[in-house]
Amino acid sequence: MENRSTARKYARVLIKMAASNAELDRLESELQSARMVMESSAKTRKFFLTPMGGKKRKIAAIGEICRLAKLSVPVERFLYILVENDRLSLLGDIVRALRELRDERNNLATVEVTSAQELNADFRESIEKIFSSITGKNARLDAKVDTSLIGGIVARVGSTVYDGAIKGQLMRMKRKLLGE
Repeated sequence: MENRSTARKYARVLIKMAASNAELDRLESELQSARMVMESSAKTRKFFLTPMGGKKRKIAAIGEICRLAKLSVPVERFLYILVENDRLSLLGDIVRALRELRDERNNLATVEVTSAQELNADFRESIEKIFSSITGKNARLDAKVDTSLIGGIVARVGSTVYDGAIKGQLMRMKRKLLGE
């Protein structure tokens, strides 16, 4: 929980840095790119996310990543601050917190939907309308396919899960029958 709180503090700094939503999107995208490079292999993950690499070597490596990936100076400086404060391991949490805060600011709710098969456009649209109504915000779908589901969907908005999957219904029926 402390990591989430700390990540949100850093994300708030990023939001203050951005003059517009477009700039905020760019910052998020660049940070996500840097994160992907840092976590691209077990070796790079170990170097960047543990104290073993040393701050000077990490700063030099980040400078090289930013130069090669053509990342902006504000992102490079932000990554240096994370290294100096031993918070580079929070980069993924910071990107998630940044997305959450931006969505709050823009009255958006991300709905993570898992289904047994790919959702067609009409069904996606109806799910968005339903969750816009439920949340009172504009719903944005983040759809995934899980072939272990027999049918139906499982949707998550924040910490609330809406289980409309046949697999979930069968599990609930089993618990009722067994008296659990």
